[in-house]
Order: sequence, then structure tokens, then C-alpha cells
Amino acid sequence: MSHVVLADADVVSQTNQLDFDRWKQLGATITEAACQTEDDLIETCRKARVIVYFGNDLPFTQRVLHELHHCVLIQRIAVGFDSVDIDTATQLGIMVANCAGYCDEEVANHALALLLACHQQLGHYHHTVTTGRWQIDNENITPRLSEQILGIVGLGRIGSTLACRAGPLVQRIVVYDPYISNARAEGVGAELVDLETLLKESDLVSLHCPLTKETRHLIDARALKLMKRSASLVNTARGPVVDLEALYDALESGHLRSVGLDVLTVEPPPQPLPEILLLPNVITTPHCAASSPSSITAKWRIGNESVASVLAGKRPGPLVNPQLKPRLEQGHPSG
Repeated sequence: MSHVVLADADVVSQTNQLDFDRWKQLGATITEAACQTEDDLIETCRKARVIVYFGNDLPFTQRVLHELHHCVLIQRIAVGFDSVDIDTATQLGIMVANCAGYCDEEVANHALALLLACHQQLGHYHHTVTTGRWQIDNENITPRLSEQILGIVGLGRIGSTLACRAGPLVQRIVVYDPYISNARAEGVGAELVDLETLLKESDLVSLHCPLTKETRHLIDARALKLMKRSASLVNTARGPVVDLEALYDALESGHLRSVGLDVLTVEPPPQPLPEILLLPNVITTPHCAASSPSSITAKWRIGNESVASVLAGKRPGPLVNPQLKPRLEQGHPSG
């Protein structure tokens, strides 16, 4: 029998979305858990062949992974995988899969909506009207969108979708992604540049990179100083990609025009709210960019298929670490 563990309360609360009948037909036994700590994961998942989780704060650290002697797959029912030590998982032959592709359209549209709202200064003007001022800020009047340069950081599925949508609206698109070719950028009508060039030249910047050691606080005080004083920044990727304290300082000093955030360093934000969320030129949404009826259905379908593939002795997709030689191909015990 193959042991499948639903590792956190978030995934357990949505068991109606999981294809238990199919998994059981493929020989699975299923355990529901509510892990939070490293010790919880080690104790509960020690004999698991497949681990399924939903929330993004389970600590799949080096210590935990070395105790998962039977594990073949760790499946995230979402896109982000920054709580998993990918290097260690790869070395051990543990496949890590997410549900990449389930929300490309939704997040790209949300990013575009925030970019347009920031460019048109909707937050600022809404604030002026609701505080009794019916006036245009002639010193900072909004320029034509067709004269603006859009910078996209991370040209994966979502970044590419945004480039295709925004291309007809702006003058030019530049992208930064150290893992793609010039041809890939040109394929979506963009120019591949380094990060410093992107930040210096762009009027609008949209972040679409995963959270890794390299991208944590990628947008810090130094990066923000490189941006134009009239620029706007949008983050629909992961909160810690941006140093929020540095971002607050840039906004308070008037260095940035506006900001749109769908993700924060801490979610939900503490009460009372951080000062940055109360600024009139900051638009914040509650990490909702990926949500639609169709994307929710797609997310669970992809997760169910990945688990079923492994239970049937096959590689799932999409894998975060496709370069590994999985344990299921190495003759490891199934648990």
C-alpha cells in the first residue's frame, strides 16, 4: 500500500476536492493531519509516499526531508513552493510538484488591473474625492499609457501572459529573467535586459518571480532608488520579494508614484494595519489574484492528477525539480 498524507489543516478542510476513490483504487491509504512544525511533519509523514499540502508555511526543511525515507512526492495545491528546501529534495530524489498554470490568466489580469489603477492614480484620486477635494493634481498629471515602458520581472507563464496582454497598451516592454533566452523574450514582444536597466527605464514594474534565496528582497532600498520618481510598482508574486520597509520609505519620500500589492510579507497583515497600507497611493488586495471558479477547479485537477500519476508509478507534472532522478525510478520502497 502507498501512504498518502494530507499534511495541513488547509488541505484537510477541502477533502471534497480530492479524488480519494481514484487514489484508493491505485492502492493508497490516506491520513489526514494538521502539521505545523518540523516535528509534526517528521512524526506524521515518516512513512508517507506522497505528501499533499495547501498552505505555504509548512517547514519542509533539510532536517525534515532527511527523515522522509519513503517519500516520492511532495505536492503543493497552489503555485508557490518556497517552504520546501528544493535542493535537498532533489538530492534525495523527492519530486516536488505544484499546480503551475492553473491561474495564469487570472493573475496576469489582476496584475494588469493594478498596473492600470496605479498608472491612472486611482488610489490617489479616490482619496482626494472621499476627503472632499474635487481636483486634478496638475503637477503630477497622468501621462499617456502608450508612451510608457513596462518592466516585467520574471517571464514565466504569468509574466508571459501579462506581456501579451499589455503589449498593445504600452510603448515598450522590457523583461528581466536570468533563466530565459532572448528568443523567449522576443516571442512575447519584449526585450531582455538586466535588472538594473529594467528598474532605471521602466515607468511601470510588475513582479512575477518565485520566492527563492535569490529573490527575497530583490526589490530593496537600492533597487527602489534606481526607479524613476514617477514609476509605479505592482507585486502579485510573493510578499517577501519586496522589502516593505524600504518600499514605505520610497513612497513617503515621494520617490514612487504608486504601488499595487496583492501579496504581503505577513498575511493577513497585523492589526493595527502597517502604515504603508494606509497610504493613498497604495492599492492592496487580499492575495486574491489567482481566484476564479475555473482556476480553483483547475488547481485541484492538477493536484489530483499528480498524486494519481505517482501512485501509478509515473512522473507527475508540473515538477518544480524536473532534473532529479526520482526515488520511484530508483527502486526505493513505497511505504
